[in-house]
Amino acid sequence: MKILRYLKKIAGKLVRVGYKLTYRLIPVDPKLVIFISFHGRGYSDNPKAIYEAMKADPRFEGYRFIWFIKNHRKKDVKIPGAKIVEYFSIPYFYYLSRAKFWIINCKMPTYIWKKPNQVYLQTWHGTPLKRLAHDIDVAKDTTFYRSGISYDEMVKSYDVDVARYNYMISPNKFCTEVFQTSFGINRERLIETGYPRNDFLSN
Repeated sequence: MKILRYLKKIAGKLVRVGYKLTYRLIPVDPKLVIFISFHGRGYSDNPKAIYEAMKADPRFEGYRFIWFIKNHRKKDVKIPGAKIVEYFSIPYFYYLSRAKFWIINCKMPTYIWKKPNQVYLQTWHGTPLKRLAHDIDVAKDTTFYRSGISYDEMVKSYDVDVARYNYMISPNKFCTEVFQTSFGINRERLIETGYPRNDFLSN
């Protein structure tokens, strides 16, 4: 079992290296949109609401939509009008390099690369009633996540992702203020429009 995990880890590193070396060679498709919700756990949350709105909007006729979902065949996930691709597969890295638009509700890994002509919309997934990223006040030797990274490494992982955002959705004025301090994002990139997943309550 340990050998299998080790081999998977090596294979993952090789895929990431190959991706870094080739992603610039793949041209961007202006009518391709990818969606990720909670690191590929399913078809849900703000990305789902945005996807369904785009599918119903004639302005996006002719666009192609791809969802990245873990173990989608085992889960038997079906999304009408969209292609489903296994999360962290070789096609996953290809379509990340190919898609003009990224619609994502979670922090992406630091090894992901975005081209200047790609658009990353970060929708996030909740109201920060707990401290996040730069706002966390802990002892210097505190570790984070299962990987046990340090506070500085944790903050850097947010900084790398935020630098890639073109826009980030804020659900309200409170979040607009908190996101600026916790994520270090400038106000100009924040869209205070409410969460798309809640639109059905007012529509």
